[in-house]
Amino acid sequence: MLCWGKSSVQYLLISVLFLIGLLTEAMFFQIPITLILLLLLFIFYKETWVFLLALISGIIIDIILVKTIGLTSIAYLSFLFIIILYEKKFEISSRAFIGYFCFFASIVICLILGYSNIIMTSVISSFIGMILYIPLIKKRLKEEELW
Repeated sequence: MLCWGKSSVQYLLISVLFLIGLLTEAMFFQIPITLILLLLLFIFYKETWVFLLALISGIIIDIILVKTIGLTSIAYLSFLFIIILYEKKFEISSRAFIGYFCFFASIVICLILGYSNIIMTSVISSFIGMILYIPLIKKRLKEEELW
């Protein structure tokens, strides 16, 4: 649940970065940055507001790209549910899982949105996901050491 206390600055930073990623994906690049951010947010927070964010961001991307409204949202929500299903079978907070999942999920998103260069886009999004994962895991480890 979002609360306006010590973590309000953190949620504001997440919101601004997510909005920048959403607009960058929709207007400039054909790399599914929003999918990567949703994946990382869900892995580190595991809260229900990430599902709402996936729904809204998918609708916004569909509107900006003039696609069938709701198709990207369904894909984003499906990927988050897949993560929930495999959470106990796989170590979802590992760099390998992030890389593989970003690769395969971006292939599906690229097919849905009609992007070109699907394999190259998927490889780049996989690397972006692994690069963004490194500072987040370091922050998580520092927080766990403090407790």
